[in-house]
Amino acid sequence: MAAGALGALVAGCSEDEGSAEELCATLREQPALESLFAELDPTDVEQALDLFRQGRDSLEELRDVAPSEVRDELTIELDYLEALVEAMEPMVGRDDADIVAALQEVNEEHPDVQAAAQTLEEYEAETCA
Repeated sequence: MAAGALGALVAGCSEDEGSAEELCATLREQPALESLFAELDPTDVEQALDLFRQGRDSLEELRDVAPSEVRDELTIELDYLEALVEAMEPMVGRDDADIVAALQEVNEEHPDVQAAAQTLEEYEAETCA
């Protein structure tokens, strides 16, 4: 699942331009999304929803402070997490095959998420180190 590839980087729109300094500071304050999703059991829908929502909230914070050069990638990641939340909400009480199918559909509908995650990881390594 692509959620593990989200890494420690992702965020929402900003009224201001944002900056690399603000983004890096916010990244240092937040737990890495990788560690958040390490706990993921997609067949535990309520837990998965909680983790996806936490990730979405973290990404919104990051996007709010991000410079324009990475805001699009953060939006891709944020849209992906929102789609995961929307796909999982009706899955409470459903069987594992339905859950897996819903997650696969989200992954297929968001082909750019891996590239966005890679770009964000590289940006963090180059800019926030």
